[in-house]
Amino acid sequence: MPLNGYSVNPEGCAAILIQVEEDETRHAALSALREGMDSAQSACGDGSGTVAQALAEVWQDTMSLQIEAAEERIHNAAEGVRKAVSILAGADQDMAETAKSSLAELQAGILWEP
Repeated sequence: MPLNGYSVNPEGCAAILIQVEEDETRHAALSALREGMDSAQSACGDGSGTVAQALAEVWQDTMSLQIEAAEERIHNAAEGVRKAVSILAGADQDMAETAKSSLAELQAGILWEP
């Protein structure tokens, strides 16, 4: 559907949104990051000591919260795009139906000059 010189393809948008939402590379990166933090903690005395505690706190108090927030932003952005595309598609359908109805009225001779 054209929009100010752009064309919106609802099916294409839906396919891209599914790819974004189901992207396994995010999960793999998160897993690698978590493994790296665990390895760093282990290297610092099997989880005991000041450095190991600091790493655990960084993960729990900062990194995990940021990761959750990023996932929420990705979800919200996808939902926003999905809703916008739905609204555009609905408006496009409404305009098409109005045009079709108007044409039918003209063709039926309902609109005539006095």
